[in-house]
Amino acid sequence: MKCHGVPVATISQGKIVYRDGKLNITRGSGRYIPRPTGSTYVYSRVHQRDKIPRYVKVDREPYTGPVVKLD
Repeated sequence: MKCHGVPVATISQGKIVYRDGKLNITRGSGRYIPRPTGSTYVYSRVHQRDKIPRYVKVDREPYTGPVVKLD
């Protein structure tokens, strides 16, 4: 998901409640809407990524073969 730009104004219930850095609301005009924490889109991908096996280090002896010098 890519997002470009910034919000210029916020509209709530048909009224502009935020514009030009100013909050324009009346006390008690809002309401609480319960929502689960965390975005389903983002966190489902994080859980899916965590199921992928990680790289495992393979112990090897240091390389002792010929080395070519480049000028």
